[in-house]
Amino acid sequence: MVHGGESVCEGIVSWGGAERRAHPRVAFKAEAELLDDGRSLGRFEVRDISVGGALLVGSRPMERGAVVGVRLETRNLGTVTLSAKVVRTQTHPEGQACGLQFLPAPSKIAQMIEEVVLAELERAKRETSAAE
Repeated sequence: MVHGGESVCEGIVSWGGAERRAHPRVAFKAEAELLDDGRSLGRFEVRDISVGGALLVGSRPMERGAVVGVRLETRNLGTVTLSAKVVRTQTHPEGQACGLQFLPAPSKIAQMIEEVVLAELERAKRETSAAE
């Protein structure tokens, strides 16, 4: 299904057009709370993540260009809070999707996210090789 130049396939959002990401993204399951000056804007499900950003789906539409706090609650990283800019939004079959670009994150947090992403890429590569 294509919506506004962006496609939605089987619950996974794939932003249409040329790939412009500087960092690889991996499918990722976690909970996130978006914040505005410490005030909760709602809880979202993280669908994918990279060092540079994440895709979240929730019940509340977000305004493109908004700068928000993101409190990620993950099994691997624990609870991490950072800042992000909403760079994409669209209606999703399970609610409202928003693409976030992390604003300059502390290097320790960026390194932890990168380690999680690289581990997921390696796991996917091993599963693909085993299936062949």
